[in-house]
Amino acid sequence: SVVWDPGLMGSLITATNNVTVAGAAVGDNVIMTPPQIANIDVFIIRGRVAQAGIVTLTITNISAGALDLASGTYQILVIH
Repeated sequence: SVVWDPGLMGSLITATNNVTVAGAAVGDNVIMTPPQIANIDVFIIRGRVAQAGIVTLTITNISAGALDLASGTYQILVIH
């Protein structure tokens, strides 16, 4: 898990966070569970193994306005 504060995100802006995950390999599946987020339906939230040992988390604000996401714990599971 990782604590992350994506902060204020404008419309159609993507925030990213690289997290070290031992044993993660390119091509592995990533399941990422975000903290409770109000209006979660206006965000696209993804996780992928970007390179060996690094998972990149992305959150995209697809709403028409700016939204401020609070800090929270994101759970990450990598499946080989």
